[in-house]
Amino acid sequence: MRRKSDGEIEPINIDVFRELRVVSVVVFTDDPAKISKRMNIRDGVHQPAEMFRLHQEAEVAHATNVADTLGLPIAILHAFDTEKLLQIVNDGFSSEFSDW
Repeated sequence: MRRKSDGEIEPINIDVFRELRVVSVVVFTDDPAKISKRMNIRDGVHQPAEMFRLHQEAEVAHATNVADTLGLPIAILHAFDTEKLLQIVNDGFSSEFSDW
């Protein structure tokens, strides 16, 4: 997903993922208020948490659609959970980690 100049969310075409030969999908999520705070610190611009909530919901929905359409495993992890990500990678992305 990407945000267009008018603020609308634009999903990346599924053919992009197909052409890249993506083999799995990982989505990191976090509390929208925390995302808003980090963006403010990083960019010096305040965006409401609600915007991040909506964007994150759209991200998860699109990632799930991409994974389902392409028959790929998907993991939804909490932000900065690199330990779980490494575990998934080391275990060959087994289905038991789907939708974490």
